[in-house]
Amino acid sequence: MKLPVTPPPYVDLFNNADVRDILFRRLGPEVRGVYEHWDQLRHLAPPEGLTHEHWWLGVKMARRSFRQEMPLKDKTGVPFSIVLSDSIQRNLIP
Repeated sequence: MKLPVTPPPYVDLFNNADVRDILFRRLGPEVRGVYEHWDQLRHLAPPEGLTHEHWWLGVKMARRSFRQEMPLKDKTGVPFSIVLSDSIQRNLIP
């Protein structure tokens, strides 16, 4: 099984983007109703006027606003988090 491509570092994207422009676009945590990973998003056509990296930054910022920390932590002590987006919630209901 091939490992997915790692997304660009969030901090680097944030520091090198016009964040106001990205925020004004009101991008959501999903792409056309699907919770896409960077490895898939980078092959899709970005919204007009955005690069793939800036589009990813907008999606990540939206996801961070919906993120909920879990009571579980990884081996370095960082809490796991989850984003219960619309598509994820639809898939949880049998």
